[in-house]
Amino acid sequence: MFDYIANNLKKLKEDKSFIFILLSMFIKTILFIMLISDSKASKINFKQLFVGVPQILVYIAFILIFISFIYLFKNKGRIIYVIMLDLVFSIILIGDLWYYRGFGSFLNLYMFKMTSNLDNLGESIASMIRWVDILFLLDIPIYIWIIKKDKNSIINRQIKMFVFVFAIGIGYISYGYVKIDKFNGGYTGQNLFKAIWSSNAQMFNLSPIGYHIYDSYRFYIDSKPCKLNDKDKDKIKYYYDSKESGLEKTEDFGKFKNKNLIVVQVESLENFVINEKIEGKEITPNLNKLLKNSYYFSNYFEQTLNGTTSDGTFVSNTSMLPVKRGSVNFDYPNNTYNSLPTILKNNGYNTYTMHPEKGSYWNWKVSELSLGFENAYDISDFKETEFYGLGLTDESFFDQVIPKLKKEKTPFYSFMISISSHTPFNMPDEFDKLGLSKDIKDTKLGGYVTAISYTDYVIGKFMDSLDKEGILDNSIVVFYGDHEGVTKFYKDEIDKNQELGNDAINNDRRVPLIIYDKNLEGKEIETYGGQVDFLPTISYLLGIEESEYTDTAMGRNLLNTNQNFVVLTTGEYRGDNKKEKKEKIKSLNISDMMIRSNYFCNGERGR
Repeated sequence: MFDYIANNLKKLKEDKSFIFILLSMFIKTILFIMLISDSKASKINFKQLFVGVPQILVYIAFILIFISFIYLFKNKGRIIYVIMLDLVFSIILIGDLWYYRGFGSFLNLYMFKMTSNLDNLGESIASMIRWVDILFLLDIPIYIWIIKKDKNSIINRQIKMFVFVFAIGIGYISYGYVKIDKFNGGYTGQNLFKAIWSSNAQMFNLSPIGYHIYDSYRFYIDSKPCKLNDKDKDKIKYYYDSKESGLEKTEDFGKFKNKNLIVVQVESLENFVINEKIEGKEITPNLNKLLKNSYYFSNYFEQTLNGTTSDGTFVSNTSMLPVKRGSVNFDYPNNTYNSLPTILKNNGYNTYTMHPEKGSYWNWKVSELSLGFENAYDISDFKETEFYGLGLTDESFFDQVIPKLKKEKTPFYSFMISISSHTPFNMPDEFDKLGLSKDIKDTKLGGYVTAISYTDYVIGKFMDSLDKEGILDNSIVVFYGDHEGVTKFYKDEIDKNQELGNDAINNDRRVPLIIYDKNLEGKEIETYGGQVDFLPTISYLLGIEESEYTDTAMGRNLLNTNQNFVVLTTGEYRGDNKKEKKEKIKSLNISDMMIRSNYFCNGERGR
């Protein structure tokens, strides 16, 4: 046996194709792991390089499984397989880097359900490319050069060698699974095939190959109907029973009762631009002006995940957190929720949603109608007078919104989004309302504030029109950011020494929430909260009794709370009471299983 193993190892050592592809894939794996130590995967962050002990042998074992198949081919067939294996592996790694730079996660099978989102995203995808990506493709011409020098060699099919190499790979992975996952034989916090919140840590533990194999398995499992057991149901009940509730009402309860609710979800609006200037120019003068008559929540955090913008809509309107994998809009578009449009509809409101883009984008039209909106208007319901990026320009869209609002029977809840400030923040000169110097405008931060400034200009026009038409007299208007913009996608390209650079870098996932009423005395509210708290907070202002949502909403009313915290979808916690951190973070898993099981479909409640 030992002689057999020794002889085979010697043959492997002398096999140029085997050694080359093994070293190539291993080096690229290590380079990839090192790059994702940086938040934007553009350089190596030595301060956060390793989240634990690198599983070198696990990485090699996964590589060996796929390399073993070279021995099922002979002559040119083997060469072609090596090149194709290397090329496909490189493409997956580069794709992972692009997706990670944009969304903080990695490619997955759920994306095949989202192919409709590729329309008009070419420029955004291109903006994710970095020079370092070329390193993942340089080895292929080197291999071709090596083979050409060895062109007279004859390569035979070697079934026994295939079995030998394959067995090594599978054998070590099986050993690691038993040792680490079954008997906890790894270091503290180490897992192989166990779901964890941090995709980075999962990738670090399994390697890119292992990560995608496990992620595909999870996709298969998640595609099956989720059935909750008694233990799961008890966890849900405990969460809702332990929620803060029953506080004495304040003067804010019913302050805007029976008023129209107009909500604008602003694309990529970060909190650091509010009340700020760049080169002496106010970035958001119109939003700043509204603060005089608004409740401004300055410690309000985005709670989106893979669904990004669609998650912002979902979380705000359902007071649920997004699913851990995939997107609610694609994977669970027909679920039942006690949503804000449903609650308001039960209180006499007409509800509708409007987007300046196609209804198929992120499957939003189907999903938002399922949330309880009675009507949904997409780009086909508007005149395409001015087009930019993903759909109508903000100016064209909001100009056309006014006539629709005038026709609506009151009271109404109108939800809409803006999209012109979408990445990659390369706004044409004709839309530039800020007029920064070229040196600043050509930076990512400069491009971002230019885009936000344009949207702010549109917001000013929109509010003036609402006032002129008398709609503001009986309406509250709410603005909030769906997710971070320049710091979400291009944090690595922001110079901290640039004006506002440090503020942008330290934005920490904050998006502003502004609730405006023309007769309201404005104030800043610094309580920590997130998009999951939107439904309870708005419902409170509209005079909706807590009993209508307290046993379905995961969030809390930020205007009447003794708690100061928020849970981010990264698994991080911001707040005063660190003792509650562990319990509060459980809300991420609880919400995930409630969505996957369609918990509310049969009238079930949290209490």
